[in-house]
Amino acid sequence: MPEKISYSDLVKRAQSERLSEAELRRYFVLDANESTPFNPRFRINYDTVDVTGLEAAAATAGHGLAMDASEKPLARRATARGSVLHVAEGDSWFRLPRIYQNAMLYYVARKVPIDNLAHWGDTLEQMISKGEYIPYLKDKKTKVLLFSAGGNDVLGTNLEQCLNLFDARFPDPEHASFYVRRLFFEQLDAVEAQYRQIVTQVAKNSPQTKLFVHGYDYARPIEHGVFLGQHFERRGLYPRPYGELCRAIVRYIIDQFNERLALIAHHYEFVTYIDFRGTLGAGQWFDELHPTNGGAKELADKLLVHLGDALV
Repeated sequence: MPEKISYSDLVKRAQSERLSEAELRRYFVLDANESTPFNPRFRINYDTVDVTGLEAAAATAGHGLAMDASEKPLARRATARGSVLHVAEGDSWFRLPRIYQNAMLYYVARKVPIDNLAHWGDTLEQMISKGEYIPYLKDKKTKVLLFSAGGNDVLGTNLEQCLNLFDARFPDPEHASFYVRRLFFEQLDAVEAQYRQIVTQVAKNSPQTKLFVHGYDYARPIEHGVFLGQHFERRGLYPRPYGELCRAIVRYIIDQFNERLALIAHHYEFVTYIDFRGTLGAGQWFDELHPTNGGAKELADKLLVHLGDALV
């Protein structure tokens, strides 16, 4: 077994931003006891880091140290490139802890300077409430605003309440719409209204800015999955025996969401809708909701094509 790195060495290397992606994933691991589905937390990997005599300090500092080592280099790289012309706000499809998995904007940012305000787990309502993108619009310099939001609103913690109980009379994929309750459409109405609010903010504060929005690809509920599977199972919709039905329900939900975004974009010349459905193959899902690194890169390439002439 390779020799362990000392805790003090890890701190020095993390603070000096000298940890590669492979080292990040070697020296830090997901903290299963502290993590929630939309908020992963990390701890020091005691199998690869010697914390003898410093156990309490290591336990307290682990997550913060992991985040600093993972995120600060990306933030510094963006701000070092000069005037901000491309801004992104969004959820985990735009940003994940690099120690955990790369999101699509990680690959976009390799080719285009972007100030990425996204944070995994954020709902659309939270993004609007924080309004971190508004100052960028008001300075009149932002050429492109990318928005990735809504997934945590329509496939988040309320998903279980949006599904009917399994009914043996409707076991087939073509019955998917039967299982989607009115509450889902009420939430979707709210999401559409919030997106229209963002469109109005852009038009009012920075009419020259191009707004790019996207739906999601067809997420894949799995048995006991923390994002989707557990919600389905509590409604009697078990992903193992009823896998095709569960995937059809998610497909129906994703289609409804994408159709709303496409409709908004249809009515505004400065809004572009990107359809990611069907982009990711079965082997390109890291978990129920997020693409693998390869899948994220494929999404990034597709996004770059759509950005086209809007880029500087």
